[in-house]
Amino acid sequence: MAALSLRRFVDARALPASDEAAMLFAQGQSDAARLVLEDELARRRTLDARLWALLFGLLRVQGEWQRFDALAERYAASTGLPVPVWLDHPLLARLPEPMRTGGAAYVELYEIAPDLAQRIAHIGQQHIGMHLDVSRLGCLDAADAIRLTDILEQLAQGVVAVVVSGTDQFAARIRTALDARLGNLLLWRLLFALYRLQELEEDFDRAGLEYTLATGFRAPSWEPPLAPVLALQAVEEKRRSPRYQASESLRLRGRIEESTDLQLVTLCELAQQRQYVNVDLSRLGRIAPSPAATLVGAMNELADWGKVVRLLRPHALIESLLQALSLDARVQLVRAQL
Repeated sequence: MAALSLRRFVDARALPASDEAAMLFAQGQSDAARLVLEDELARRRTLDARLWALLFGLLRVQGEWQRFDALAERYAASTGLPVPVWLDHPLLARLPEPMRTGGAAYVELYEIAPDLAQRIAHIGQQHIGMHLDVSRLGCLDAADAIRLTDILEQLAQGVVAVVVSGTDQFAARIRTALDARLGNLLLWRLLFALYRLQELEEDFDRAGLEYTLATGFRAPSWEPPLAPVLALQAVEEKRRSPRYQASESLRLRGRIEESTDLQLVTLCELAQQRQYVNVDLSRLGRIAPSPAATLVGAMNELADWGKVVRLLRPHALIESLLQALSLDARVQLVRAQL
């Protein structure tokens, strides 16, 4: 697959504010990207929905919920528009009413309260499913990590369907803590429990390899959770024909720093074998400029070959980055619709 030259994208300051922020984010400079967006919005006299969407999306990725909430209130007061919500996820629209934000079967965690296990048990007695929101949960001490791990493991073995919001954000915070102390077995156990409850087998297996390399111990084997699967409500999504199924999608996830990343290499190989190429980017946290250029070059080449290429639900900053790298107009960007 063809790759794009990065020569004209080296100096992010020469780009428009949205593309500059996207490039800085791709380079791992999230705080600098936020400042670019905030400064540009302060200069604007008219509403720029795209820049606001980029800023709110960046704050979600950073887990900056306090800054998000304060900014959302100011945004609504100054524009007269609805207050942006922290949990910007298509899944929310498909949940039963009690499991939506503020519902009777919704549990939002800021900390591990002493009565958390009892509260969860009570909800399990009253509802067929529950929604556990860990997106605002901060760093945990050893005792809290043990208690939360026990709760997650019990939920995986239980009879109540469980949906967890903020998995990627919380897992990123766990991994940041592990970067400082790779031998922290309590945090590794918590990460495995989180992935198992959400049936994220690929993430579980990838973490297992990292665990073995970091600690020298054998990683736990994957076992699917016994908790029932929640039947979600259907949500109509308008997309161009032909339609696609989730099982048909190729996926990129986590962080991709190099063009030689196995995920990207595998994607390019499999994409050549398909007429309809659907690439799920919803769980791609960040992609560096060089592999992003490789991805754009590969997708553009597939479009040249007459294939139908769709990039599904990318983060707003990743979308801006791909467009700044001259993504072909024939490559369809499918945004999440609530």
